[in-house]
Amino acid sequence: MQRKILKDLKSYQYEHPFDKKALDPLKSYKFLETLVRAFNAQGIERLLRIQYTGSNVKVNERNFPEIYYTLCEACSILDMPFVPKLYIQWSYGINAMTAGVEDPIIVLNSGAVDLLSREELLFIIGHELGHIKSMHVLYHQMAQVFPILGEIVGSITLGAGKLLSTGLQIALLN
Repeated sequence: MQRKILKDLKSYQYEHPFDKKALDPLKSYKFLETLVRAFNAQGIERLLRIQYTGSNVKVNERNFPEIYYTLCEACSILDMPFVPKLYIQWSYGINAMTAGVEDPIIVLNSGAVDLLSREELLFIIGHELGHIKSMHVLYHQMAQVFPILGEIVGSITLGAGKLLSTGLQIALLN
């Protein structure tokens, strides 16, 4: 089947309006993005990488050629600037996840590999590539860091900063 290559695909072209509404406030906090990237540079991403790659099987063209070429095809279709590393973890569930901001990886559950067709795997891998292209991992981490920063600022400012950050958190969640 001939597939259409989506040249110069930008995340705003496929994101759902609700997704865009949720991400726009996070994108406006450049200081928070800088902070999360600094946390990642100091080792959080490295720890996640060790966790997800240490006990899982790395997919390449030798051990899982069909899955590897499915990943490459999905990257080509979505005009990804790179091919992320792909791992398989043992689990009955049909699921996948993406981890990492600067050097993201995709982890497929073995249940997905065992039970899904190539077309279905292409869909799941494409979904995870969408998370990478939209930088969802970064924004998810930003949403996790924001309440912690609110607590710190609140303790430093005798509660005044907490009041302000709570308002911002509510705005971000709505």
